[in-house]
Amino acid sequence: MLDHPSQQPSTDPQAAWRLILDRLRGRVDETTLDLWLHPLQALDCADGTLLLAGEPHLVRWARDRCTPLLTEVAQSAGIAQTIAWIEASPADLSSAAPTWHAGDRAPAGGAYAPATTQGAQSGQGNGHTNGHANGTGDPAPAAPLEVGDPIDPTLTFESFVIGHSNRLAHGAALQVAELPAAAFNPLLLCGPPGTGKTHLMHAIANYVDVTAPHLRVHLCTSERFVSDFLGALRSRRIGDFKDQVRGVDVLLVDDIQFLAGKDKTEEEFFHTFNALERSGAQLVLTSDQPPGELGDLSERLRARFASGLVVDLERPDDALRRTYVARRAAEELDAPQERAQLSHLAEKITDGLRTLEGAILSTIAYRTLTGRELDQALVDDVVRRLYPQSKGRAPERPTIRRVQDVVCAEFDLDHETLVGPSRAAAIAWPRQVAMYLARQHTEASLPTIARAFNRRDHTTVMHAVSRVTEQIDRDPTVHTQVSGLVDNLR
Repeated sequence: MLDHPSQQPSTDPQAAWRLILDRLRGRVDETTLDLWLHPLQALDCADGTLLLAGEPHLVRWARDRCTPLLTEVAQSAGIAQTIAWIEASPADLSSAAPTWHAGDRAPAGGAYAPATTQGAQSGQGNGHTNGHANGTGDPAPAAPLEVGDPIDPTLTFESFVIGHSNRLAHGAALQVAELPAAAFNPLLLCGPPGTGKTHLMHAIANYVDVTAPHLRVHLCTSERFVSDFLGALRSRRIGDFKDQVRGVDVLLVDDIQFLAGKDKTEEEFFHTFNALERSGAQLVLTSDQPPGELGDLSERLRARFASGLVVDLERPDDALRRTYVARRAAEELDAPQERAQLSHLAEKITDGLRTLEGAILSTIAYRTLTGRELDQALVDDVVRRLYPQSKGRAPERPTIRRVQDVVCAEFDLDHETLVGPSRAAAIAWPRQVAMYLARQHTEASLPTIARAFNRRDHTTVMHAVSRVTEQIDRDPTVHTQVSGLVDNLR
């Protein structure tokens, strides 16, 4: 329990705190007031110090972000010159009378941390304190809970190769890094593996770390989030976990689709998402599919993910692959002729940049370990041994425009009519067939297909795919017609 000193404060702390909160209206948004400041309790106001207490995650958030503003308001109102803080458990707070003084020792389970107009005391913002650490025989504080993944310093915006397939995603990520929570929030980057999603996540984290080091960044994969959450449950440190994750300014979670099927973790992430959104933190997520296709995730999570900017990254085209190989060759090789030979990998490896990077490193390693010359034969040997599916240049998949042209020819329509606004059955059905073929036989994502048909919502494409699939199964005539269209695409 918290100690109750006998001395009475010189100013009613609760009245002082109510006055400060009232003067903050108009200077702090209502959500921040309700979520982070109203739950705090004023315990003492004496000797020029206002003592505020609350649960650890509330104190740490308010102390790190609001101490200068609170001090300014307290001084202008003639209430106090400094703000001090105490972390306490809910039980301690509910049983404590507001009669503590800044001069008294810190209560059990908390940490007394006076703060001046310069902000919170150095080193107090991120620690976790359980019990006393005063050298008098009391238990030492528990070590901070280690959560999240390290940020890779090599994955920056400068090292990211920009092409047609990722230009929009790069621009959105850079804007988020420059203005966290002011541009797009949340930002969801979706696309198949090897398209640069993880690189952009780390680039954002690195940029914020350099340009705004006072902001707290938490980066993790969804698997790490699950592991950290379950570990905190097992060790009975779920409060510490929430403090760590919900007290950040920028949260980046990679491969969010892997939260599906983990009910407790989904629930925790839902509440974490809401808490961070209300506090004004930036959220950046990646997924291999758009929110509408993450059917294994709860509907409320998918709705949250879709509430911000969703940007899709497509597999790298020829130009991007060539640029990527040229940059890596310049970094790894001195001889111009070897760089030229390495460029052949861009034609042979079409899966994604991650696979292409592996092929580059493997080719250079074969050259070093075998002493062979880096020539066309060595490149072909590496591809044959390690990437047998890429023995020859993979046939290019049809483009959306190619699909549209084939469908227009089949149904005797012009392109403008096919992608126009008409809902007449004679036009709507060919349009749905074209959307179905684009989804099944191109590498384009749902949002990309929707834009190619001048539709704002990718759910229109999902509906088209569902309807055409149903008709193919039920009507042999439709099956034959669509099969013929597929043959024409080849």
